[in-house]
Amino acid sequence: MPVKVVIPTPLRAYTGKQESVQLQAATVGEALSALTSQFADLKKHLFNEDGRLRSFVNVYVNDEDIRYLQRDQTPVREDDVVSIVPSIAGGAASPATVPEITPRELKSRLDRGDNIYILDVREPHEYQVCNIGGHLIPLRELSSRVNELDSSREIVAHCRGGKRSAEASELLRKAGFRNIWNLKGGILAWSKEVDPSLPT
Repeated sequence: MPVKVVIPTPLRAYTGKQESVQLQAATVGEALSALTSQFADLKKHLFNEDGRLRSFVNVYVNDEDIRYLQRDQTPVREDDVVSIVPSIAGGAASPATVPEITPRELKSRLDRGDNIYILDVREPHEYQVCNIGGHLIPLRELSSRVNELDSSREIVAHCRGGKRSAEASELLRKAGFRNIWNLKGGILAWSKEVDPSLPT
């Protein structure tokens, strides 16, 4: 079945400048294998010598991080979108990367009273089902509401699985925000690692 794989800007040099590629696959692993078979030079940028996905390469199916699904065995259906998002932990990031913080790290910092602004970029109906007390600005509204945010504050963006908040983090960094983090795995990971009582 045809699956769309979205290629991040820094890797498009290896896909003939294509922003996305349609591939036949039943799992994420099959999609990535088909992608690197079609574009051999891309393989070393996604996989290490052992054939494992590099640690700074995050893969999402629609909005969900495969690390919290079935990893490379995550099934894909027709019209699913597989996104490759390079990231880096620790805050030092190039324009192609998004710095991440884990749910446990964020919880620890909040517990010790660090002044962190939690930015929830999901939709209002998702926020009503569950939230972690963040300030709601849906991703689709963020570019027009950037002025509501204080660039001097440390900001952690989150969504359901991590993809929308990665996009939000990148948008804010391009707007001049320097202290911005993406919550790794989103509220799904928060529910698994910090608060299992949270409905997702």
